[in-house]
Amino acid sequence: MDRKIIISLISLAAGVALIFFFMAPTWSSIKLLRPEVTQLEQKVVGLEELLAETQQLKEKYQQIEQEASKIALAIPQEEDLPYLLVQFEVLAASNGLLLESIGFSQTDEEAKSPQQKTSQKTNQSKKTNPFLKSSSVNLSISGSYSAFKNYLVALENNIRSMDVYSISFSPYGYSEGFGVLAGDIFDFSLNVVVYYQ
Repeated sequence: MDRKIIISLISLAAGVALIFFFMAPTWSSIKLLRPEVTQLEQKVVGLEELLAETQQLKEKYQQIEQEASKIALAIPQEEDLPYLLVQFEVLAASNGLLLESIGFSQTDEEAKSPQQKTSQKTNQSKKTNPFLKSSSVNLSISGSYSAFKNYLVALENNIRSMDVYSISFSPYGYSEGFGVLAGDIFDFSLNVVVYYQ
């Protein structure tokens, strides 16, 4: 039995020696890889933080996307004259007015030469926004005064950004088709400035 114990001890010692002999290089390579593993773990943490921040930004973008679409409707990328024509006509008809004529023209700022624009730049920089362009619309409308007031309210509440710069009116005269007196119907002339990018 003594012999079995000695063989077992020799085998155990040989096994331990083999383990140290083969494991020592592997252990040293593991020690060398630990800093790289730590760096990679830090990169993973950084990427997870970046992913969380990206998700938050995406949620914020989705929250303001509806507001951005409203702004795009209020101040479109281009002048869009056909849409304006339909819009003015529909607003007039829905308020009981007759749109007799409509004319589109450039604003004074767009019609100026580059030299005139440069000379007045200091005065105009306080008054106008350099990122917005504008177009002037001249409207001739016929109808009652109360319908015209409602039309102005509709223009004010319209999503498209515009300003009414001037209004003039005169009596329309007696209209047999409507059977009303001259004081009830007026011809209104408006100058409206619409804005776009």
